[in-house]
Amino acid sequence: ALRLPLQNYPETHRHRLSVTAPFTIISVLDYAARAQGGAARVSPMSAEPVFHLPTPDHGAKWEGVDWETLVDAAVRCRERAYAPYSDFRVGAALLAANGNVYVGCNVENRLLGLTLCAERGALSAAVADGQASFAALAIATGSAPPCAPCGQCRDALAEFSRDLPIVSVTAGAHDAANWRRFTLHELLPEPFVLDRSGG
Repeated sequence: ALRLPLQNYPETHRHRLSVTAPFTIISVLDYAARAQGGAARVSPMSAEPVFHLPTPDHGAKWEGVDWETLVDAAVRCRERAYAPYSDFRVGAALLAANGNVYVGCNVENRLLGLTLCAERGALSAAVADGQASFAALAIATGSAPPCAPCGQCRDALAEFSRDLPIVSVTAGAHDAANWRRFTLHELLPEPFVLDRSGG
């Protein structure tokens, strides 16, 4: 895993940052809609572009994350995606509360239901390393405008963090219009909650 401090790096030093994390795990975005026309899926949530650190929203800790480095990790992992059926490659980088970054890319399968999303791959890598508290998620796709995580990934992430800050970017495009921000609460305001009280 890549070690990433939660504090921001100075602007003058950001060009020196590089990501050398081993891209060990895999993931998946739902691509069925794209297979039927290729149109980018646009979330109805906040479409405000982000090329700077966003202001806090629903309690999300936007100001404490070096988004550029996290996005870079997602973009690099996207290059290893296995997407021979949809050609829709996704990379994800999940920042744990301990400062480690866990990456994942989508891995498709000829049986659609076996396809793994990038976000859930990154989540699995983090959990396997003993992490269950997360600070931020970056996603990189080829979609313009950038898309939000699929429903399965939203629910999987909500198991651990119901208000996770998320930035989605169009890989290879650096202008502000190709950065979008969400919180998981915005994308999934009423997640399924299991009553463990036994009542």
